[in-house]
Amino acid sequence: MNFFKWEWQVSDDEVSCYALRFDGVDWKGTINQYTAWELEELVHTNIPNAGTPPAEKARQLYYRVRAVTKLDNGSRDTESGYSSTQNATTIPFLAFDEPIPPLNGAISNLAGNSYAQEAVTFSLGDDTHGGLYGAGYYSGLAGMRIWRRINGSGNEPQMVGDTGNATDTTFLDKTTEDNVAYDFGLSAYDVNGNESRPVPKLGRMK
Repeated sequence: MNFFKWEWQVSDDEVSCYALRFDGVDWKGTINQYTAWELEELVHTNIPNAGTPPAEKARQLYYRVRAVTKLDNGSRDTESGYSSTQNATTIPFLAFDEPIPPLNGAISNLAGNSYAQEAVTFSLGDDTHGGLYGAGYYSGLAGMRIWRRINGSGNEPQMVGDTGNATDTTFLDKTTEDNVAYDFGLSAYDVNGNESRPVPKLGRMK
């Protein structure tokens, strides 16, 4: 018998197995099918990130392979059993050179408390740019910054907070003073340092 090819399958749950896909649209092809490969080494490329923007993350996949041989007379193929699965985890692909700022979030609520502090509630920004980048090609939201100025002052707003992550949607400003009206603003920034302009919201009397 002579070695003929390898037959590879991929899975994300070690139950359903698929042929491999390399076009960046998806990581899997047809279920219960395989990818034929003649070389001993296979590199699965263009695997899309798991999750949805802006909360993309690594993807864990499981691979198995079997060998196919031909009889000396070439009359038929003989397959071995599939190997045990081996897992691999991707590193999320981020485009670290794109120059476009994220779309901003919006402040949804301002609430004072008895300690002369202001709780700012807001929605997250969006760094997908409406599909301007293909899957896996936007840079990724990195955080939200909170800005403030005295209402009616006309001054440039000053940053009073930075979430430092792409998950927090509240911020407590502990530096406000009682009986002072403030304008609050919000900006979104991505992993490349691109930042949207602060969006103001009408101030409230403390």
